Amino acid sequence: MKGVVSHHEREIAELRADRELAVAYLKAAMESLDDPDERAAGLLALRTVAEAHGLPKVTHTIPELRSISV
Repeated sequence: MKGVVSHHEREIAELRADRELAVAYLKAAMESLDDPDERAAGLLALRTVAEAHGLPKVTHTIPELRSISV
Protein backbone atom coordinates (compact mmCIF):
# COMPACT_ATOMS: atom_id res chain seq x y z
CA MET A 1 0.00 0.00 0.00
CA LYS A 2 1.54 3.19 -1.15
CA GLY A 3 1.54 6.05 1.33
CA VAL A 4 0.73 3.93 4.37
CA VAL A 5 2.63 4.83 7.54
CA SER A 6 2.64 2.68 10.67
CA HIS A 7 1.38 4.05 13.95
CA HIS A 8 4.91 3.85 15.34
CA GLU A 9 6.41 5.80 12.43
CA ARG A 10 3.72 8.47 12.78
CA GLU A 11 4.30 8.68 16.52
CA ILE A 12 8.06 9.12 15.98
CA ALA A 13 7.46 11.88 13.43
CA GLU A 14 5.08 13.73 15.75
CA LEU A 15 7.49 13.51 18.69
CA ARG A 16 10.31 14.85 16.51
CA ALA A 17 8.23 17.74 15.23
CA ASP A 18 6.59 18.84 18.48
CA ARG A 19 8.89 19.45 21.44
CA GLU A 20 6.01 20.23 23.80
CA LEU A 21 4.35 16.94 22.89
CA ALA A 22 7.61 15.09 23.55
CA VAL A 23 7.95 16.74 26.97
CA ALA A 24 4.35 15.86 27.90
CA TYR A 25 4.93 12.30 26.67
CA LEU A 26 8.05 12.02 28.83
CA LYS A 27 6.26 13.36 31.91
CA ALA A 28 3.44 10.84 31.50
CA ALA A 29 5.96 8.05 30.94
CA MET A 30 7.91 8.96 34.08
CA GLU A 31 4.74 8.98 36.18
CA SER A 32 3.78 5.54 34.93
CA LEU A 33 7.11 4.06 36.06
CA ASP A 34 5.91 4.14 39.69
CA ASP A 35 2.99 1.81 38.92
CA PRO A 36 4.06 -1.82 38.39
CA ASP A 37 1.03 -2.40 36.16
CA GLU A 38 2.01 0.47 33.86
CA ARG A 39 5.80 0.28 34.06
CA ALA A 40 6.24 -1.56 30.75
CA ALA A 41 4.13 1.05 28.93
CA GLY A 42 6.18 3.83 30.53
CA LEU A 43 9.43 2.20 29.45
CA LEU A 44 8.08 1.78 25.94
CA ALA A 45 7.14 5.47 25.86
CA LEU A 46 10.64 6.45 27.01
CA ARG A 47 12.14 4.26 24.29
CA THR A 48 9.88 5.86 21.67
CA VAL A 49 10.94 9.39 22.64
CA ALA A 50 14.59 8.33 22.65
CA GLU A 51 14.19 6.82 19.20
CA ALA A 52 12.45 9.96 17.95
CA HIS A 53 15.45 12.02 18.97
CA GLY A 54 18.08 9.82 17.39
CA LEU A 55 19.14 7.53 20.20
CA PRO A 56 19.67 3.89 19.25
CA LYS A 57 17.08 1.30 20.25
CA VAL A 58 17.85 -0.20 23.63
CA THR A 59 15.18 -2.91 23.83
CA HIS A 60 17.72 -5.65 24.40
CA THR A 61 18.89 -4.07 27.66
CA ILE A 62 15.44 -3.56 29.23
CA PRO A 63 13.90 -6.91 30.21
CA GLU A 64 10.37 -5.45 30.56
CA LEU A 65 10.42 -4.44 26.89
CA ARG A 66 11.41 -7.83 25.50
CA SER A 67 7.81 -9.01 25.49
CA ILE A 68 6.37 -5.84 23.92
CA SER A 69 6.09 -5.72 20.16
CA VAL A 70 5.69 -2.56 18.14
